[in-house]
Amino acid sequence: MTDLQELFNAAIEPLPPIDDENFAPHFDSFAGRQVFLLGDGTHGTSEFYRARAEITKRLIKVHGYTIVAVEADWPDAEAIDRHVRMRPGPKGASMKAVIDYLDRVHPAAGKEARELYGCLDPWADDPVAYGLASMQGMRDCEAQVIQILRDFLNNRLEYMKSDSLDGEEFQSGKQNAFLVRDAEQYYKAMYWSSTSS
Repeated sequence: MTDLQELFNAAIEPLPPIDDENFAPHFDSFAGRQVFLLGDGTHGTSEFYRARAEITKRLIKVHGYTIVAVEADWPDAEAIDRHVRMRPGPKGASMKAVIDYLDRVHPAAGKEARELYGCLDPWADDPVAYGLASMQGMRDCEAQVIQILRDFLNNRLEYMKSDSLDGEEFQSGKQNAFLVRDAEQYYKAMYWSSTSS
């Protein structure tokens, strides 16, 4: 046996099943750390997500951790953030979140975004079909989506003045505008190249 194998064998601690009440306490020895990082060696499995949730709950409830950083899709992360902070927020798709935000801070921009995003309405229930349609020669919505994002960024100072939450609402709107742009590109890339998607 090599020295490395012996080192691993000496450090290994078997874990009970995730649903067992003794699972999360195994991580108490890390509680005094300023930063606790969870790797994603099993990323994508339901066991990984359940284990991460139990460990995180334990660190918050028992050890007083107050910040959790996660890699997640923006709408999902924002929904969790709003829940934790007990704030109501826009519900629905990213396009709706952008339009709702613009309706509040600049109604004319909200109206324009509604019209430009209207290009994507026929594919709202099946965005994959949008990618296929654009590959088959139908006019895509890239210019409209980019126009909304460009206008959003060009007017950021004006919009942020109307933000009641010190820029958080602007940040959310901006992230959702980027997400719409990325989704538009993604659904087209699905049919053009596996590399770019």
